[in-house]
Amino acid sequence: MKPSVILVGLFVLSIAWSAICRAEDEVTAAGNAFFEKKIRPLLVKRCYECHSAKSKKLKGGLRVDSHAALLSGGDSGPAVAPNKPQDSLLIVAVNYQEEDLQMPPKGKLPEAEIALLTEWVRRGAPFPKTHATTRPVAEEKADFVAGRKFWSFRPLRRHEPPAVKNSAWPQRRIDTFVLSQLEARGLAPSSPAQARQFIRRAAFDLTGLPPEPEEVERFVQASIRHRGSHDSGSSAITNLIDRLLASPRYGERWARFWLDLARYTDTTADWLKSTGQAHLYRDWVVQALNDDMPYNDFVRRQLATDMIGTTGSADLPALGFLGLSPTYWKELKLAPDVIKTTVADEWEERIDAVSRTFLGLTVACARCHDHKFDPIATEDYYALAGVFASTRLADRSIVAGDKSKDAPKANAVDDAALFVLADGPDKTKLVYKPSEPRDLAVQIRGNPSNTGAVVPRRFLAVLAKSDSPPPFQNGSGRLELADAIVGDAAPLTARVIVNRIWQWHFGAGLVATPSNFGAQGSRPSHPTLLDDLASRFVANSWSIKWLHREIMLSATYQQSSAFDARSFAADPDNRWLWRMSRRRLEIEAWRDAMLVAAGSLDTTIGGAATPLTDANNRRRTIYGKVHRRDLYDMLRLHDFPDPTGHSPRRAVTTTPLQQLFALNSAFVWRQSAAIANRIRAENHATDGLQIRRAYGLLFARAPTAGEVALGVEFIANTEWPVYVHALLGSNEFLFID
Repeated sequence: MKPSVILVGLFVLSIAWSAICRAEDEVTAAGNAFFEKKIRPLLVKRCYECHSAKSKKLKGGLRVDSHAALLSGGDSGPAVAPNKPQDSLLIVAVNYQEEDLQMPPKGKLPEAEIALLTEWVRRGAPFPKTHATTRPVAEEKADFVAGRKFWSFRPLRRHEPPAVKNSAWPQRRIDTFVLSQLEARGLAPSSPAQARQFIRRAAFDLTGLPPEPEEVERFVQASIRHRGSHDSGSSAITNLIDRLLASPRYGERWARFWLDLARYTDTTADWLKSTGQAHLYRDWVVQALNDDMPYNDFVRRQLATDMIGTTGSADLPALGFLGLSPTYWKELKLAPDVIKTTVADEWEERIDAVSRTFLGLTVACARCHDHKFDPIATEDYYALAGVFASTRLADRSIVAGDKSKDAPKANAVDDAALFVLADGPDKTKLVYKPSEPRDLAVQIRGNPSNTGAVVPRRFLAVLAKSDSPPPFQNGSGRLELADAIVGDAAPLTARVIVNRIWQWHFGAGLVATPSNFGAQGSRPSHPTLLDDLASRFVANSWSIKWLHREIMLSATYQQSSAFDARSFAADPDNRWLWRMSRRRLEIEAWRDAMLVAAGSLDTTIGGAATPLTDANNRRRTIYGKVHRRDLYDMLRLHDFPDPTGHSPRRAVTTTPLQQLFALNSAFVWRQSAAIANRIRAENHATDGLQIRRAYGLLFARAPTAGEVALGVEFIANTEWPVYVHALLGSNEFLFID
């Protein structure tokens, strides 16, 4: 076998292995979260009295308080067979399938709880390990003094760039931190990316769209003129990045990343409360990013813009972050006890979305007991739950000064209200009135019918400046919560967003678990780099565009993605950044790139969502309709996130259905024909020149002589749209180098 073939095979395997590792990490994290939120409280409530280390008399020799105990089982044998509910004695027992094996003996569990246990075993019965040295146990109070020493909770500080041997390579402070780690491991950075590769990478990264061939040629010529220059202020790359950041397409690209976190949807189930004009929130995010709204203000407005004195009607859609939360309890036929539980579930969902998105913490795990890994007490959970219990959803007009009878009206007195935004009212919808702010009692083991002491609304103790954070006094406390997130918790908040931006540029974060900066999350690969970059981000007015420039002007970002067998053997996951990782386009960028190549992309910004199944829909994919419970096949097949919850990172899968979509999709065939028609209409003299044009439009490069010859031969035996279709299905079109 030729060495080149072996290298290509290793390169493909490296991509596949990295994707598998990331997928396994996501599955593990999701399984652990499911256990902590749903299963551990159930086991404590239903089983621990008779089947735990603290049982006065252990029944049947069975313990269910550890993974090992469940696998070894008791007198009847192993209690669980991971991934096989039908073979698990625990599931047999709770279903009362055998007369002499029925648990609990006093009566069968509710079907909902049996379903949770069954799903847990089906997932492999995940049971995260707990360590007394890294977490407070349920019976102990959290040690906030010790907790504040954890790496992600510490104050930010700038670090002196480390000394490096290859002092000629770094272009920004980032590079010295990266190079120091590479040199310590005997690795070296890759050569810079070629100009054509770099402009395609940068254009997709910042705008989600490919560069036009004319743009590519201008950049190539500018790069030649600036070659050897270290004056970044006048370099071709700096000018390119500034131009891309100034494009209105930038906000559309980066808004979609944010909407993944915000579990954005345009429509939801018919029996649930309407999401109103959800696109107003999406459009607000686009505009805020285009305007480079400081990130701390971006956070505050999404949680409490209606409570900020400088808010105008244009900022009210920011409340969609909370207003588009999944709602479950508005169905009038629900029984009172069920309503209690589902209302509590809604509070949990909002706490989960807010804490994971802005703080990178799984606060919702403390609903039923003190967090098993992080210094977050159950009281912390109910202190935040009180904020959302004091918040009600209602429609609100965004028309400034609108006094018409038909316009939905806000209660101007009670600023504890949160509003889903709509332009005129739908008379079929229920409008929920604001209520007086209230504090909640701790719900013992998460049971709304079994309450303990009342907890004042306040911030998380471990992130506050004192062990006893002052209670929130201003309405629901949403504004005080937002201020605490970007104030007391600013170091953590800055680290989380800097890591997210890094991840969206490189494909992996410095912290591999972007929404878990707690004890169960990954440690940063480059801790001093993350600290230094986050510190400078805050010092530069929380500017996300500054952060883009700082990352993209680095030699680290400008590396090629070329494969090196020696470096791969030492670092197959590219954790130490010896090259730029090759990345696959998301479905939005892939679809939009076809429309650009066809010359038919509708660049209208904002407005109501349109169905992606509409053959005449040529708008960017971010404006395609997203249904919370029923995604379009185009999205569902290509790793689009589940809109029912916060999504920290998209899975990257390769499935036969994706290939079938590329082969048979009516959309792909329409774009193939449109691109072919565009090329033919430009009156290029020969098939060879037309092929060169196709390569320029799709790959930002010229074809080799062999590729031209192969294309001419192919076209002689088929039609141009079929040839273009083959190019659209190629890896070169789908991947960014």
